[in-house]
Amino acid sequence: MIFTVKKQNVTVEVCAPPGKPGHWPYPFHTRNDTVILEAALLHIKPGLGPEFEVAFTQASKLIAAAPGYLGHELQRCLEQEDKYLLLVRWTSVEAHQQGFRQSAGYLEWKQRLHHFYQPFPVVEHFSQAYPPPRA
Repeated sequence: MIFTVKKQNVTVEVCAPPGKPGHWPYPFHTRNDTVILEAALLHIKPGLGPEFEVAFTQASKLIAAAPGYLGHELQRCLEQEDKYLLLVRWTSVEAHQQGFRQSAGYLEWKQRLHHFYQPFPVVEHFSQAYPPPRA
C-alpha cells in the first residue's frame, strides 16, 4: 500500500507492509526536503535484549516528540544476540544533534536506555543516494 505522509513540512511517499496499515511506513523516496537517516548499531549487554526492548518501547515516545523527528525503527539482529540497529529519520542533522540531543526528552532517553549499551554506539547520519530523491 502506498500513501503520502506529511509531517513538519516534509512530504514522504511511503510503502506500508501489506495488511498492516498504521505500522511504520518505509520511505522509498521523498519530495521537498531531504530526509536524514540516523543509524546506530547497538550492542546490548549480554542477556539484556528483552529488557532493552521493553525499555526502548517505553522511551520511543520521547524521541517521537522531538521537533524534526519523522519516524524510527529498531531492528533485531538475526545472527548475533543482543545486537540491534536503530534507524531514525529526521528533517536535518541539526534536528537530531541540537534539537533532540539538547532536550529534556534526551536526558530521560539516556536514563532509560544508555545503561544497556556495551560499548556505547557510534551514531552516524546518512542522506539518500538511491533511488535519487525527487524534486
